[in-house]
Amino acid sequence: MLATNKLCLLLLLTTLFPLIGCNSQWFYRPNDHRYTHAYPYPIKPMQLVIPSNSGNNLSGLYFSASNNQSLLVHFHGNAGNISGTSRKFNWLVKHGFNVLTFDYSGYGKSSGDASPQSIAKDATSILNFSLSFADRKNLSNITLAGTSLGGNVLLQALAHNLDASKFQQVIIDSSFLSYRNTASHVIRKGPLGNYLDWIPNYLISEQLSALNAMQQLPQIPYLVTHCTTDALIPIEFGEQIFQQIPSANKQMWKINNCGHARAFEAEEISNRHRLKEFLQQNVLSHLSKHFNNQPTHKLTKLEIKDEL
Repeated sequence: MLATNKLCLLLLLTTLFPLIGCNSQWFYRPNDHRYTHAYPYPIKPMQLVIPSNSGNNLSGLYFSASNNQSLLVHFHGNAGNISGTSRKFNWLVKHGFNVLTFDYSGYGKSSGDASPQSIAKDATSILNFSLSFADRKNLSNITLAGTSLGGNVLLQALAHNLDASKFQQVIIDSSFLSYRNTASHVIRKGPLGNYLDWIPNYLISEQLSALNAMQQLPQIPYLVTHCTTDALIPIEFGEQIFQQIPSANKQMWKINNCGHARAFEAEEISNRHRLKEFLQQNVLSHLSKHFNNQPTHKLTKLEIKDEL
């Protein structure tokens, strides 16, 4: 009887919500609203149009810092667009870091529609574009950062990128490995959730998730950050990412008293300072290697601070 009831419910849901299985609408919530009145840009960004292998043109923003070779590329989460989500990391431009952020297909000013296939192709295209863009701008230290859904998208694309080892490090914030497990977790929080949490196993594919790609990630440094009080994506999901990263050079920050994907918002001053120090130390390490064959050049922390 129980199995029959589940089958009937599955058929009903599939009939009522056909888009769930095909386009993972549980995960994508694009819009073209302008959020700059609530989240003004720290500086005026350069507007970019980035061709994607999905066949769509992606909208991008480039926040340029002078006299610095570091670039951070941000993959945002499932909702909104870069007029709001760029705030997650664009504040770093005031500390000397160049920041590039973009919208997936169907988000903001990007053309096309959001789907697992288009977004996976967008991610691959952005990785390739970042390398060519950095080369044109004479930027040699590239950090990749993914927030929430963007973390999963980034890891999956990076694992299959032939030039993945050219990136200096990866930051994954408030993310997850499995689309199915994440959807089941969200369902369990709702009415009758414990009776319906099996549905994603039938309606959501893991084909383009990071779940089955982790062991293919490059041996570069990783930082996983997650709020201990995240009510949407529990910290256990972030711990799973950290555990499955194959690189020995990895660390995890478990951050207290913050909500989902809000660890580096404007009110989190101490967290922003910690991240800035982390990135500056990476710049110091990168420049130390760069000048390794130039013994007459004395590299100091003060010099890095001035450069930043």
